[in-house]
Amino acid sequence: MPDDKRKRIIHVIPARRHFKRLRVALYCRVSTQKERQLHSLSAQMDFEKEDILDNPAWEYVGTYIDIKSGRTISTRPGFQSLLADCEAGKIDMIYTKSISRFGRNCVDFLVTLRRLKELKVDVFFYNEQIHLLSQAGELLLTLHAGVAQAESENKSENIKWGLRRSTMDPDSPAFLRRCYGYDRDEEEGLILNIAEARG
Repeated sequence: MPDDKRKRIIHVIPARRHFKRLRVALYCRVSTQKERQLHSLSAQMDFEKEDILDNPAWEYVGTYIDIKSGRTISTRPGFQSLLADCEAGKIDMIYTKSISRFGRNCVDFLVTLRRLKELKVDVFFYNEQIHLLSQAGELLLTLHAGVAQAESENKSENIKWGLRRSTMDPDSPAFLRRCYGYDRDEEEGLILNIAEARG
C-alpha cells in the first residue's frame, strides 16, 4: 500500500522591507507681486503640495518660494535656500510646476541641473512630466530650456519694441506723457529745454 503521507515543502517568504520615502520639496515662483500673480502662486502651491501629500512614496519636506524674475538663479533667495538644502542632503526630489518656473537662463538652468544630478537629487517638472533622473530627462530638459529662454527673450524684445513704438504714436498715452526737461516742437517731436534740464 503506497504511503499517503507526503512531505510538505515550506517556502519562507521574508517580510517586506519598508521602503524609504523620497523627501520632496516644492519650489514655486512668480515674477511679480501683482494680485493675479500672487493668486497664481497660491493656486500653484495648493495643487502641487496636495499632489506630493497624495503620493505614499513621497514625504513633503517644505515649500521654497520666490517672487522674482526667473532670469538669474543667483538673485532668488528661495531657490538658493533650496539648493543649500539639497547640498546638505535634506532633499531627494524637487517638485516644480514647469521649466519656466525653475529658470529661464539656459546656462544657469543646465549647470544647476547637472549639480543636482551629481547630488542624485531628482527634479520633477509637472507640466512637462519630466524627471531629471530619468533616462532621457537631461536631454529633454535641455531642449525645453532652450525653448523657454528663446520665448523669454522674444517676449522681452516685443515689449521693448512696443514701448519704443508707443512713444512715437501721437495717439498713445506714452506719447502724450509730459517729458520733463523737454518741450514739443511743431511736429510733436521732443526738443531739449535747457532751463528745465539743468533744474
